[in-house]
Amino acid sequence: MNPRPALAAALLLALSGCVAFEHAPAAALSCDPALAGRWRSKGDGPSRDIAVDAQCRAQWPVHGRTVEVVLRGYAQGDLRYLVLSPDEAELMLGAEGKGLSAGAPPGSVFLAAYRIRGKRLLGWIPDSEQIQAGIAAGTLQGRPMFAQDQYSIVVSSDAKTVAGVLARGPAPLFGDLAAPGSQAVELQRIGAAP
Repeated sequence: MNPRPALAAALLLALSGCVAFEHAPAAALSCDPALAGRWRSKGDGPSRDIAVDAQCRAQWPVHGRTVEVVLRGYAQGDLRYLVLSPDEAELMLGAEGKGLSAGAPPGSVFLAAYRIRGKRLLGWIPDSEQIQAGIAAGTLQGRPMFAQDQYSIVVSSDAKTVAGVLARGPAPLFGDLAAPGSQAVELQRIGAAP
């Protein structure tokens, strides 16, 4: 669950642990018009170009083919969240039917946080160690997604609870976003929407 193949896939799966949520936060999901454009991934690994049209259909190459997913999410202050089903996350990785949809509960989602400033997008995925600490402290409820992987977690709170946690700020789920190197992905806008 590691390479940085695309916008949301990189946001979701760039770090060692995966975090699923039993329910999407209690918010209406919509297309973020600020995502429209052509983006190029920055950082380690090969650069990849990602095209997002005005309807939030994102396309990029994965394993020699082009995949497409409609990106939906919501805003909370100046931070925005992508909300993806396990099937959508697998499609983004080019790994349909190979794990996430089997391990995550039906109806569960993956979240990614991002900010767009000018031509730069910074994105974060949930911090599995931060969430484990919350579970140990009793402020979050969760369990392992896979028996053999302690870093892949299912947060087992209802939609209202997850939305309430995020309304207080991203730190309990995403850690300190201002910490150097905290972002999972950085993208540079290289052109207008297709």
